[in-house]
Amino acid sequence: MQHNNVYKPVWAEGLMLSQQHLQLFDQYQQSQLAGVQQSLRDNAYGLDRIVFDESALAKGVVKLQSIAAIFKSGRHIHHVFADNEAPMFELEDNKSEYIISVALANNHSVSNIQGYPQTGQLSAYDCDFVELQDAHDPNRKAEVMVAKPKLMLVEFSASNSFIEQLPCIKVIRGEHGQFEIDSSYIPPLLNIKAHGYLAERVNKLVNMVEAKYTAMFTNRASMGIVEDFGPTELKHFLLLQTFSSVFPEIKQLNTTAKTSPDALFMALNKLVCQLINFEPEASKFELPVYDHQDLTRSFGLIESHIQTLIGSISAARSSDLVLSAISQSIFEVKDIESSTLTRGELYIAAFYENESTQWIELFAEQVKLAAPSQLEILIASALGGVKLTHCQRPPNRVSVKGGYEYFKVEPHGAAWEQVVQELALRIFVPFSLQGVKLEVVSVASK
Repeated sequence: MQHNNVYKPVWAEGLMLSQQHLQLFDQYQQSQLAGVQQSLRDNAYGLDRIVFDESALAKGVVKLQSIAAIFKSGRHIHHVFADNEAPMFELEDNKSEYIISVALANNHSVSNIQGYPQTGQLSAYDCDFVELQDAHDPNRKAEVMVAKPKLMLVEFSASNSFIEQLPCIKVIRGEHGQFEIDSSYIPPLLNIKAHGYLAERVNKLVNMVEAKYTAMFTNRASMGIVEDFGPTELKHFLLLQTFSSVFPEIKQLNTTAKTSPDALFMALNKLVCQLINFEPEASKFELPVYDHQDLTRSFGLIESHIQTLIGSISAARSSDLVLSAISQSIFEVKDIESSTLTRGELYIAAFYENESTQWIELFAEQVKLAAPSQLEILIASALGGVKLTHCQRPPNRVSVKGGYEYFKVEPHGAAWEQVVQELALRIFVPFSLQGVKLEVVSVASK
């Protein structure tokens, strides 16, 4: 009689021992181990190591050489195959791709045991004999009957209930018509290091995160004390805090010999969730969800988000143009890129030590901007040049410095057209404002 429950065998005096007792004990131990393992960790199944014969693949045959894996049921397989016993799967010429699973019969049966009838039932194991030494005396040897896993390679199918499958490889036709391994396909894994392509991608991603973290950490000293932070410094400080909170965990997980994909995914996803908060259009980012059976999509989305988010915070949204002093009152920017003037925006950043804020209005009215060929004419005739507008709240794309006031250079009028033509700009500062510190800031178009 077969029972669905796995009972614990009882050992007691006077017990007539049979093979069923030991078989039940074996099943009970396996069930206990699998139960504890699955209760302590989700997704406790997948590949730890797998090796295929690539020379056989060139001939249209998938040939398994060695494997270390745990099936979803908790059965642990660790085996190196002799050449004549290696599981194989022949690829058909009329198909262009396959997802191949390593499979095991869904039972505990062992075939080819002498004295037992051969029922023709598909069995999970095959009987074999090995000679083993005594653990205490190597001269004492005995032949022991063992069960070898009867692994098969099959095309993956979700409907087969007689066998337990673990997807392990995808093969596709290459440019020259021969089958080859699709390295971008990622099967369920116990260890990221078991998949060279994924391990390489994750390592590059972690290196990118580390480079950004190191750059921000190095730049921290130049930001001064927290009490003096302006908007830009505050943003950089918050970003540094974000990276500092998760990077040590990401680094540790990536450097260990064995790293479960779900643990590293969650650490990277924590970084994604925090960086999204710095994006004005956060809703456009789909929050990655871990799927142990579709690691290709899971890590692909994580990789894409981190690259986009780090690229966004690293992008030079504004940059300072080189401003040279011709005299105490005249400053010049030369050799401006045409695209900066036609597709971007210019701002004059001014710092002036004065208790009164009246200088701000005075600056917008009396400071003159024009092309080099026109500035002296404008000064002599008291005519206006390119218009300046004070920005009480500079755009987010401007890297704002503490204490500076920002004035937008309005890109219209005849004076502006001359600046565009000469690709140069001169600034005249009246005597009443001399001593002001100036910077010209270029902001790229959206």
